Amino acid sequence: KKELAPSSFLLDLKKIIEVDESLINKNEQYIYSFGELTQKAAEQNDAELLLNAKSENEKNKLNEKFQVDKTRREHPFETFAYSGFIDATAEHVTGLLEKYAGSDYSISQLELYAKCPFQFFLKRILKLTPLEEPTEELEPMEMGLLLHAIFEQFMKTVEKENLNLQLEKEKAAQLLFEIAKEKIDKLSIHSSLSFWEIEKILGVNGNKNDSILSLFLEDEFSRADDFKPAYFEVPFGRLRNDDGQKSTALSLNLTSNAKLRGKIDRIDINFDEKHFKVYDYKLSGKKPNEEDLQLGISLQIPLYLFAAGQILQNELNETFLPAAGIIYSLKFSRDDFGPDEVKAIKGKSYSKANAETREKIIRANQDLISRSLQKIDELINGISSGVYHLSKLEKREEKVCRLCSFRSVCRVQEIEVV
Repeated sequence: KKELAPSSFLLDLKKIIEVDESLINKNEQYIYSFGELTQKAAEQNDAELLLNAKSENEKNKLNEKFQVDKTRREHPFETFAYSGFIDATAEHVTGLLEKYAGSDYSISQLELYAKCPFQFFLKRILKLTPLEEPTEELEPMEMGLLLHAIFEQFMKTVEKENLNLQLEKEKAAQLLFEIAKEKIDKLSIHSSLSFWEIEKILGVNGNKNDSILSLFLEDEFSRADDFKPAYFEVPFGRLRNDDGQKSTALSLNLTSNAKLRGKIDRIDINFDEKHFKVYDYKLSGKKPNEEDLQLGISLQIPLYLFAAGQILQNELNETFLPAAGIIYSLKFSRDDFGPDEVKAIKGKSYSKANAETREKIIRANQDLISRSLQKIDELINGISSGVYHLSKLEKREEKVCRLCSFRSVCRVQEIEVV
């Protein structure tokens, strides 16, 4: 409620020019650019506005732009050069799209294309990068990689030393916290870890029981199934992993020559039943729903199940069946932390099912894998055919647009008005 001090710049400006007050609504009747005129004509569906252009050449240009805008608004997904469809046979793009048919794809790339082909085009083809504010806190990806590394080394050491987690709890806890402390100390040399992130991992206010590691141990101590943790951070789709670890090349049988790559966080095996589970550690703990699986915008668990089956066949020379895909939440919350099964049959969990239902769940997982591979084939063919239209998802605002960094260069708001 204080009086604002006048700007010294404006005071000096008024000394050299005459100033008159003009309200913004006085200018609403004017159009200041060809682009604004075309947009106004398209919004009102009135080509007569274009007659305001000064020359015949300007009228022709504006009329052409008007027709483009009109078509994009009324038929946003029609095969049209200005709606995100690239003609692969055109002389100036001949051969440019062919390489994408045989490219090496990550699961996140394919999920991005499934959500919004146009955003995929901007990020992966044009390689545009939005400007972002720097942060001093530990990035979620860095936090995730740190926890992955801690759990991987812990589980491998447990297996190597043949520790019984249910009977040797104190020894297991000491081992896990020692590994975590060592990893954090090494990471701190190259990264500015925030105090709160370290507290969450090792214990808030020095209390180890109030930590992510403690929650992880509680879950492992309480396990009562016949599955044994067997493989950790298992790469697939590349000849060599970053650390030199051998990777499994998948036999996809797709119409394209594309290859898929990724890394499975963990594979647990029931050697008696010849069943396996795959785990995906996530900081958010968000589990894909049935709709996301059907639309192909959540491909990670189905592809992990497929890849794990081939990896186990190669490693153990036996056929193992997909029992479950698990999203393992690493969120620092007792209510949200821990494993959550992605259900191929609504309401049916493998861990709580009888033998007959488990067989049905395995068949449902196999069907999910098959459908997901077909969807992957469609996505790769779309990428290599130059199909980069806007998102067709009914809930696109919720699933992709709301957090998109490219809203300022996207016309999705225009088609939502129509």
